[in-house]
Amino acid sequence: MLEKMLKLYQNPSKKMCFQQNEAIYDQFLNNVFNKYDSNSNNEQFYDNIFNSIYNLCNSNSKGYYYLKHYCYDLMGLMQKTSDTIIKISKTLSDLIVAEDTTYNKMDFKKDDVVNETRTRLLTGLNEWSSEVLSIKKFVNDDMASFFHFKKHENLELANLMYSKLQVTGQYKKKSADLDKVKQKLYDAKDPTKWKVDMNNLPGDFNDMYTNFQVIRPYMLPEVF
Repeated sequence: MLEKMLKLYQNPSKKMCFQQNEAIYDQFLNNVFNKYDSNSNNEQFYDNIFNSIYNLCNSNSKGYYYLKHYCYDLMGLMQKTSDTIIKISKTLSDLIVAEDTTYNKMDFKKDDVVNETRTRLLTGLNEWSSEVLSIKKFVNDDMASFFHFKKHENLELANLMYSKLQVTGQYKKKSADLDKVKQKLYDAKDPTKWKVDMNNLPGDFNDMYTNFQVIRPYMLPEVF
């Protein structure tokens, strides 16, 4: 895969396309980060960003986990609230039935306003219970599920950032190890072991080989 990517980037016909893409990305990132323009070639700038995103996503995933379970707690309380309202309605209804039964035996003339008020109260209690259950469903379907999604979204992004940081760390280690090998070869003063491709040098080898930092990028070109 790495070789395919390198060949793709080294393809002369793709050079202009890559340059245009990089210009678009640079413009976009410059609008997103205040100091991007002056740090676009600074590795530490990107490492700090990836570390910040990694830490933020880890923290967010825990926060959204708690939010989801707070919703479950809320749903439990709503269910208890609805059940309690139903108990109130049922107990009140039983009392009204008992009263009406007694009044009928007494041939007591019931007041229409009282009857209407009691009916409206029972209807209101039942509607209140149903409304609480409706809100409970909203909490489950919209709030809890949203927080569940956000938790996993942040977890996956944190995993992606972790992988990126791991790869960067491995790259830096291998790059440092390669520099040590190049330094050792340079100190041995045997240019034949440097495997420099003379055809790709930007200047005269005799002028470049006396400075390690100048010749270093062109040593061991086959080692990626």
